[in-house]
Amino acid sequence: MLGKLIKNEFVNRWKSILGIYGVISVLGLVYALCTYIMDKMTIINTHFETFVAIIMITFILSLYTSLVAIVLQSFNDYGRRFFKEQGYLTHTLPVKTIHLLLARMICDLCICASMGFFYPFMICVATRDFSLFNDIARHISYFVDNESVLALLSELTTLVVVTVLFVLVGIWAYYAAYAIGHSFSSGKRALSVVAY
Repeated sequence: MLGKLIKNEFVNRWKSILGIYGVISVLGLVYALCTYIMDKMTIINTHFETFVAIIMITFILSLYTSLVAIVLQSFNDYGRRFFKEQGYLTHTLPVKTIHLLLARMICDLCICASMGFFYPFMICVATRDFSLFNDIARHISYFVDNESVLALLSELTTLVVVTVLFVLVGIWAYYAAYAIGHSFSSGKRALSVVAY
């Protein structure tokens, strides 16, 4: 049953995330195409350069806003499907609450992994420079050879992992607090805050 719940999470949540990824992909591809055309142009066109600058700014802003949008989408989806419009459907399923929350947690981890690959890849596409991945491989091989740098890499990796876990634990604490608060018949919001 857990497998079906995980599938249900992906079906419900990935549509909006793929939409966000689609917008970023289109902006990245348009920016890459525009810079390619600009490199081939022999005559300077200020209108086209302005257009390319607008596309670049829009692409960069979309990267940052989409990170926030994906986190907010997780909160919104949880409230909607568990306690609001679709809550009655979720709670009529013959499953344990812990399995529902576990399915969400697994989906959250998969979303984080996809973001870790997608964002650097789209930056490489937009800049038409995939040397970033070669640089990462070269730096890793250098770090393996150098003990002091290996210690630094270990600390940086720990910092990144702790940051991601901090965000995930914050989201999961929100899930749990919302579920505890809404298990009471009155004062649900106040009790959710207390539980958090």
